Amino acid sequence: MRHAILALASFPIAFGQDNVLFETKVRPVLARNCYSCHAAEKQFAGLRVDSREALLRGGKRGAAIVPGKPDASLLVKAIEHQELKMPMGGKLKESEIAVIKEWISKGAAWPVASSPTGSATQDRYARQLKEHWAFQPVAKGPQLSIDGSLRAALKKSGLKFSPAADRRTLLRRASYVLTGLPPTVEEITSGASYEQVVDKLLASPRFGEHWARYWLDIVRYGETRGYEWNYEILGAWRYRDYLIRAFNSDVPYDQLIREHIAGDLLAKPRVNAAEKINESIIGTAFFRMGEAGHDDCIQFRELATDVVDNQIDTLTKAFQGITVSCARCHDHKLDPIPTEDYYGLYGILNSSRQVAQSIDLPDVNAEVVTRLRKLKTRIRVQLAEVWKSELPALEAKLTALPKANELEDPGYLFGREEELAKLEQQYRQEAKERLEYNQQYFTPFEGWTSSNVVASGDGEFAIAKDGATAVKGIYPAGSYTFLESETVNGGMMSPYLPKDKKFVSLKVMGGRLGARRTIIDNCAIGENYKLLENDSLQWLRLETFAKQERLPVFLELVTRLFNPRIPDRPGMLKPEQLKWMDEPRSYFGFAGALLHDVEAEPHKTLDHMLPLFEDEKQGRYGRQVQSVIERWAEGRSTEGDVIWLDWLLRNELLSNRKDASPELAALIDEYRRNEEKVVPPRVVDGFADAGPGHDTPVFISGDPKSFGAQAPRRLLSRILGPEPFQTDGSGRLQLAGRIADPNNPLTARLMVNRLWQQVFGRGIVASVDNLGTLGEKPSHPELLDALARKFVEDGWSVKKLLRAMVMSDSFKQGTHTTADAHTLDPQNALLHHYPLRRLSAESLRDSMLLAAGNLKGDLHGPSIDPPRAEAKDYRRLFAGPLDGGGRRSIYTKITRMEGATFLETFDAPTPMVTRGTRDVTNVPAQALALMNDPFVVAQAEALSARVMKEPLNRRLDMLFQCLLQRKPDAVEKERYTGLARELAAMTGSDTASAAVWNHLAHTLFNSKEFLYFR
Repeated sequence: MRHAILALASFPIAFGQDNVLFETKVRPVLARNCYSCHAAEKQFAGLRVDSREALLRGGKRGAAIVPGKPDASLLVKAIEHQELKMPMGGKLKESEIAVIKEWISKGAAWPVASSPTGSATQDRYARQLKEHWAFQPVAKGPQLSIDGSLRAALKKSGLKFSPAADRRTLLRRASYVLTGLPPTVEEITSGASYEQVVDKLLASPRFGEHWARYWLDIVRYGETRGYEWNYEILGAWRYRDYLIRAFNSDVPYDQLIREHIAGDLLAKPRVNAAEKINESIIGTAFFRMGEAGHDDCIQFRELATDVVDNQIDTLTKAFQGITVSCARCHDHKLDPIPTEDYYGLYGILNSSRQVAQSIDLPDVNAEVVTRLRKLKTRIRVQLAEVWKSELPALEAKLTALPKANELEDPGYLFGREEELAKLEQQYRQEAKERLEYNQQYFTPFEGWTSSNVVASGDGEFAIAKDGATAVKGIYPAGSYTFLESETVNGGMMSPYLPKDKKFVSLKVMGGRLGARRTIIDNCAIGENYKLLENDSLQWLRLETFAKQERLPVFLELVTRLFNPRIPDRPGMLKPEQLKWMDEPRSYFGFAGALLHDVEAEPHKTLDHMLPLFEDEKQGRYGRQVQSVIERWAEGRSTEGDVIWLDWLLRNELLSNRKDASPELAALIDEYRRNEEKVVPPRVVDGFADAGPGHDTPVFISGDPKSFGAQAPRRLLSRILGPEPFQTDGSGRLQLAGRIADPNNPLTARLMVNRLWQQVFGRGIVASVDNLGTLGEKPSHPELLDALARKFVEDGWSVKKLLRAMVMSDSFKQGTHTTADAHTLDPQNALLHHYPLRRLSAESLRDSMLLAAGNLKGDLHGPSIDPPRAEAKDYRRLFAGPLDGGGRRSIYTKITRMEGATFLETFDAPTPMVTRGTRDVTNVPAQALALMNDPFVVAQAEALSARVMKEPLNRRLDMLFQCLLQRKPDAVEKERYTGLARELAAMTGSDTASAAVWNHLAHTLFNSKEFLYFR
């Protein structure tokens, strides 16, 4: 009661009886029974009850109260247990229910002064923005040295650096840190300075492989999509190779950010002249590396929303080190990220199309295509000459044709000369009615965008790729992928389908796994697709999904290499279609699209028939055909001409054989020889903008079927500013700019911390993927900011920063520690010694291959399937060679569902979420793998065979040098010589036998000195 009196005394205005009822009886009931689940901290079902506005707005089920109508109010129905049974702790007392009903019946008064002017969440956000270190601008100040900062912090704690490591230890450490491989014996024993060795390591192509492998963890890289059928991710390995090239070339980190987020939108993309590829466009493939389901995205909305959620989670952890996905269902509980920010990012990504992109520069096939076009011009002229020579025989051939029954058939008027006057009236009337019908019921659907598809005018044609036929077809104006070659693949995208029409009809053709796809809410591998199996243009009617008002829907036409559903799961392709799976040839053609509500097709036009009425009776067909041929030969065909030519060829009224003349045969043979030189496109999954972007509504409580207010597209409004992005596109270009901005307080700090963690084994911020309030505090905040400043000033150079780290005394110190130091700094956060570090899974495997002499040095290329006990082709889980073809581990294919067993045993992560730091476990499975895994055994035998080429007295030295980059000392020589004698006795052989040296090599593979670096 005392609290109520104080509350009443605080109101400076007249306080009516209704307000007294609320404050003394209603609010206490709500606060005691409802606020724990429906107030500032939590909003189950999207409902808040701590303000009148929130109750009127309601949650997933609608408004919670109807002022003046308690019986119509959901709140009353819930507390009376009519539908919902609330609160969860048990039913309210009858007196409490009566009070709520009375309050609503009187209008649900809620004093203005008692409405919160700032919620607890907003107060907490304001405090975090003011106090949390990561949300503050990077501090300005003098440039601090790594060693000076660390020494000063150690001195405060009564600690100091460990004595410097010896040369071999240091070079082994630097080599593993920078390249993931051990140094050579020559590098250790040479007279080169440490600085010279470091520069050599930074310049090594092995550097890019190693650091790309680290980045793949961050972007949860995988090459299949998981779930039941584990569809392939198109060109995933090309993204991996892009990273290797980028790290080797030291592409500035801010440039990599822009390429990852908006590489397809950059005004000046980064091109690779040697490879003839657009490097920048490959970056957006990182968005597509996550899981993705393949089912009905309308019935199972989470198939789309979960993909975007994973993209948001990866994007914000990878580049900002903050857990934005926690705001999917409610305002973030720990960081200043309202739910609206999550859906601002959702709108950006949902406005982007998930498509396949060709990375080839335009000049890849430019020379051969130019040659083919010139040959086509000559073929056109020669073929027209053949046709003209056949005109005298046309009348006889027409006479032999069956009578045509349809008005639009060009042969309909032949032989009906006596009816021409009557037929002319009929034709002109029918032509008018058909045109009016089409104009009334059909609307052109324009604005399609294309990739690798060239628009052409009426009369373009394609040469048959083989056989006796000369021309594959002659086509009306449109877009065709195969006019020069079926190997020139491509894709087309429609604008978003309008919601005011039921159907869209496409005039299409295609074959060899060319397909049409309907993409609902960006479900890239949804079920709504069908292969095109017609070599002539036909109308294809599709629904627009108009009832799905909130879901963006668009159409795609794609060739095989642009289709994420190919290779499809078992049973989806016909046996005769499977033969095209591994061929580069695939094609489609598109001659327009129409929107409509009627179910019928558009009427065929009759315009091509009308010229026949304007000619004299005798020979009109010959003259008409001659005119058609002449216009075609000169490249002036009309749409009607194409209908005539198609009819003439189909009915064999004109020749369509390669051998129609010697000149024609020679030209077509030359054409086909050149066409074989067309290079198949290089393709990756990625993002593209097509048409205007759109804001997304907030999903109430994360429910994709329950919509709230629109969320403006922007990034971290509380941290980086509330202004929405001003753009006609998706907003990705603006998003990239905001993240790559040197003034962004998170970006440079995060990357510096990631690099530090990889160099020193622990980040300055130990939680490398989370700089937010739940993350660890930085051990050296001033140094982190100084390095972040230096990173930006040095042009965002990764190599320069890494060089500074590995050249520091901090890096050069030994691994020795004392009991006192361990007590004072048990986590080694102050870096009083260099930590002992186990090799990563990839470095361990690669080091075994290197020691055995089996590691190949070639860069790039398709991934190698890992060895498997049992292949499962239907799930894209194929079995590869035991040694992975001798390639580095980064080239081992990473499949979801079942990864590479050996690598996963040694803590290679499953590719589901960002992993800036791997687990380092010590479990029996690892010991068993080192003892029994066929790969380990095989490499031990290969190493043994390599060593046995040496004289017996030099073998042990070579074994140690191959594995540990040093010779054994006297004690080790004695021990291993004794072991060799024991093994010889056990195997019934002598100390020079392969059996003995196999075991010796295998033993050293299991040594701690091999498995760890100091």
